[in-house]
Amino acid sequence: MAYHATVIPVMIASPGDVAEERELIREIIHDWNDVNAEISNVMLAGIGWETHSSPELGTRP
Repeated sequence: MAYHATVIPVMIASPGDVAEERELIREIIHDWNDVNAEISNVMLAGIGWETHSSPELGTRP
């Protein structure tokens, strides 16, 4: 069933050598949403540089 929810972006920032831990955090956020999003009307959205950034365009300064 559809419902309205407030989406809260959660920035996942860490050094590059802990990719497994970043993925674990995304899984935990997903699990939290499965249990809590509909009853609390809040949904967490895990965002990170791997999926939510792009290289700078243009010439070098």
